[in-house]
Amino acid sequence: MTTNDEQLITITEACSRLGLSERTIRRYLKTDLSSEQTVAKQRRTLTGLRTTTYLTPETFGKLAEKAHLRDQLIRGESTPAENTGATQANDRQVSATASPNLERYEALLATQEQHIADLQAALEYERERSRAYAEDAADAERELARLRRRLNMPLWRRILHAIFRQ
Repeated sequence: MTTNDEQLITITEACSRLGLSERTIRRYLKTDLSSEQTVAKQRRTLTGLRTTTYLTPETFGKLAEKAHLRDQLIRGESTPAENTGATQANDRQVSATASPNLERYEALLATQEQHIADLQAALEYERERSRAYAEDAADAERELARLRRRLNMPLWRRILHAIFRQ
């Protein structure tokens, strides 16, 4: 982004100007505005422990509009339908500027969904194979038990069993 440092506004300044909490502003930024459009720069202090987020004037204006609409709704000056209409117009404006990112993320989401579907199909195939192996193992166990019983029979009984079986 190519904005002058003098034009950038910190979140703390935005809190004091708009009368909103930092948490509310961050929630607005997270839910309503794309991150590339919102944050002009992030700088780390010398200790590296704290990051200061700077907003562009355009983003600050959208936050101010959002806060104004919220205040009107709280005071009862506008109906929720009017407020929603204005918010939706603002959201459409934001989404129009964020559409290239949105298309990229939708494509990524589609490939991820396809990958999940492939994994689910592979899982189902493996479950089916394990059921077949379990059935084969059960059949082999039954056959082995039958052979052990025959082997444990006395010789004369095995002979009689073989004669009468035919």
